[in-house]
Amino acid sequence: MFSFRAWAILAVAAAAACSDDSESPGGGGSGGDGGQPAEDGGGGSAPVGPATLHFFVDERPHDATDTEVETSEARWGDPVRVVVRDLAPGRRVRIDLSLGSWAVVAAASDGTVDLGRDVPESASWTTGADVDGIFWSAPPANAPVFEIDVTVTDADSAEPLVSGSFSRIPVNVGVEATAVNEGTRIGTLARPMGGGTAKRGAVLAFGGSEGGSSTGEFFAYYLAQLGYVSFGVGYFGEPGLSTYLERVPLEILQDDLEFLASQPDVDPTRIAVLGGSRGGELALLLGAHYPDLVSAVVAQVPSGYVWGATSGEPVTGWTFEGADLPYVPSSGALSDTYVKDGEVYYVSTPAFLADIEAATPAELDAATTRAELADGPVLLLGGEGDNLWPSCVLADVAFARLEASGHADTYGDESYCFPGAGHFIAFPPGSSTLDSTAYYHPGYDVWFDVGGTPAGNAAGERAGNSATRAFLERAIGDR
Repeated sequence: MFSFRAWAILAVAAAAACSDDSESPGGGGSGGDGGQPAEDGGGGSAPVGPATLHFFVDERPHDATDTEVETSEARWGDPVRVVVRDLAPGRRVRIDLSLGSWAVVAAASDGTVDLGRDVPESASWTTGADVDGIFWSAPPANAPVFEIDVTVTDADSAEPLVSGSFSRIPVNVGVEATAVNEGTRIGTLARPMGGGTAKRGAVLAFGGSEGGSSTGEFFAYYLAQLGYVSFGVGYFGEPGLSTYLERVPLEILQDDLEFLASQPDVDPTRIAVLGGSRGGELALLLGAHYPDLVSAVVAQVPSGYVWGATSGEPVTGWTFEGADLPYVPSSGALSDTYVKDGEVYYVSTPAFLADIEAATPAELDAATTRAELADGPVLLLGGEGDNLWPSCVLADVAFARLEASGHADTYGDESYCFPGAGHFIAFPPGSSTLDSTAYYHPGYDVWFDVGGTPAGNAAGERAGNSATRAFLERAIGDR
């Protein structure tokens, strides 16, 4: 099962309603010389004068050789480092974001405060120096926030010192998108605006057991901003498709892959698949069953085993060439539960582990995806504290086969299990994770505990996003 926070669902729709002003810098207060960030947040002597506020954006956080850019706008997922300069050494300042997050920090000997370097005396987060801390520790928003105001005051006297603002660029800015609805081919095709017909790497993106095409659509826009042609699709939960993830033909996705490969600006030898949770299970299946179409696999909080339908019927989730794919049978184990604030929360990882324990070796072998059949590299991302299903354990099922077969050595496969992270680590970082440990499923009318901590999920998002961006560049990037 894979769902996502409200901002991710709403981001594309909200962005579509924005005027062209959303592309303009947030403006105000930076006072910098532009494009010349210092690694120490200012460096040198400590001139004392009117405080200045600066925003440094790392547009390639996965690239250690990349230099930050001083700017007042950033894409979703790109780290924004907040720096205050021209303070008296030791002066205590409070930094407040209009998002509701804050930090109190004492200026270093060079007269700077740098949220990527300095440990706050107190803050809305407690994990020390953290470039993302002031973002993930903000109260959850009901809709994406594109314009963010920053105010700096004296922490002792509350005297205003400097203020400014920056903006998050909506994911559809700079992207050409086309809605596709042709039989079972349902989704959004997105590409960089003005990209011409030069051949690019491409990504087929999709979600998990939440169904529909919203997750795929979000990733299509996001990946197009990063320079890829991307087709975000649904494979159930859309008109004309199955209501549930139940006996879904892999041929639906084969058709999607062939459609993506046929685009004039796509290099058909550089197509990746990307999915999370049951979509991660699907990504591994597509790599194994269509090695001639899939060049790389990104499987987020995935499973190397095939599982049953989400409808509750005792049937498989997937079929191939008309035949049911074997799946791990249910042992009858139930999810653990607990009560919080009058609501019952379900912890389903123990039930998955019980199903695995109860299955025979033959049943597990039959249900195991032959991940090593993929003709390209595989990236696996799991959360050690995943309470929805044991994503690190399930990812290890696939990685063990990749290692044993020599596939990992041949293609440079990668597998990460992020400590303190739960199930919700797939989306680009930079938004609140305070609501990332549980979610309400309206279809089942229950609350699921999906695990991790806000800090662990934020760290998992950042590490997973950087790993994914580096992997895609290596696997399908410009040659």
